[in-house]
Amino acid sequence: MKNGFSSVLKACAAAILLGVVLCVVGAAGGGSATLYPDWQSVFSVRWSLGKAEPAQLSFGAAQPDTVYSLNISCDAGEVTLRKGKEFAVHTNREDLVSAQLEGNTFTVSCTMGEGFWHADDVELTVTVPENAKLDQALLSVDAGELTAEQLSFEQLTCEVNAGSTKLDKISVAGASSLHIGVGELEAERLSTQDFSCTIDAGSAELNELECRGVSDVSVDLGQASLSGRFDDDVRLNVSTGGIELDAQRPAEYGYRLEAGTGSIEIDGQEFSGFGMEQTYQENAAVLFDISCDLGEVVVNFTDSAAPQPSRL
Repeated sequence: MKNGFSSVLKACAAAILLGVVLCVVGAAGGGSATLYPDWQSVFSVRWSLGKAEPAQLSFGAAQPDTVYSLNISCDAGEVTLRKGKEFAVHTNREDLVSAQLEGNTFTVSCTMGEGFWHADDVELTVTVPENAKLDQALLSVDAGELTAEQLSFEQLTCEVNAGSTKLDKISVAGASSLHIGVGELEAERLSTQDFSCTIDAGSAELNELECRGVSDVSVDLGQASLSGRFDDDVRLNVSTGGIELDAQRPAEYGYRLEAGTGSIEIDGQEFSGFGMEQTYQENAAVLFDISCDLGEVVVNFTDSAAPQPSRL
């Protein structure tokens, strides 16, 4: 038994000595030791040899007559996407950022690593050439913050899980598709053809939205607030959350309404009651197709034009 116990002590001493040696080597290489919880034991110390240093990654200017795609993924930290002279990334944490221009796709990702509570200080600025033709753009945010400003795309897909996203002066020639989990999305002056926005339990606020095609907004437990101009049909669907829409009054509009135990208000007229169904001018140029289960939908018109007569 003594020999066995002695062997265990020797093994523990060797492990401690190895840990000390790794710490010395890591410190000499510029790394930093961090204490992380480990479900296999009470605590374990892991050493990261990646250096937490600033970096600038440059990929050159846009080539003439070349169409590019953009893929930005943000697990943590603060990401700013804007125009610049070239495809480039500036960051204060080289160890948590990766970027590449492969073919015609510019991909940038910021990961939280193992110690996600230390990733709040990660900052990076992503630039794309001002003259670059951008086809598809995929913006994905997990627990970080992403801001995109003054950019033009053919197609836009934006996924916001538990983080937050701000869009400012974004122009989309085709369709825009937004999905919010439990995070937040804010947009100012988004111009697009078709528009879709799905919200689970998060929130979305879109001001001065310009939608030239069909708009489709669906809310489960979350909240959506939209204002702007809608040139084609508007579809609003609510489970237990809420939607408030302030729109420029169409020259002609109609509506198709369905409600469970929720309520719908459009142009000052309130509709409620279990199993309520109402229709009015379904062949109008702009149709508001609204369904509301347990929540609330409010549609206001922001100009002073005379409202259409009540159909109650």
